[in-house]
Amino acid sequence: MSSNAEMIRKRRVPRKDFFRSVGLLVDGHYDMVRAYEIAELGMLISTSKKLKVGARLVLSFYLPGADFAIVRAAVRYLHEGVSKESGESSYGLEFEGAGFEMKRKIRFYVASTQKANG
Repeated sequence: MSSNAEMIRKRRVPRKDFFRSVGLLVDGHYDMVRAYEIAELGMLISTSKKLKVGARLVLSFYLPGADFAIVRAAVRYLHEGVSKESGESSYGLEFEGAGFEMKRKIRFYVASTQKANG
């Protein structure tokens, strides 16, 4: 399994801070959790639930300037350090089956809100 540093080096698309509440449906239980980052291919969340790498779940969230989204996702890695003091764990999620239109809206959101370098 890759370390967190290796996962970050392998990132394939830009990401953006996304400090919002999102809905998390896993094993028939729905909770509101905190998101920290979003990208066309996935999201970083924090939750007190213990999730297993490979677990499948459903996320629901509002993308500013776009639509309400409901997307299937899989847990790809445990991300250390985001919220240790709260007793929560953070997880990198990969969207599964997000349609072309939703990916386009996320890509546009990420690109339109990035700060210019320099």
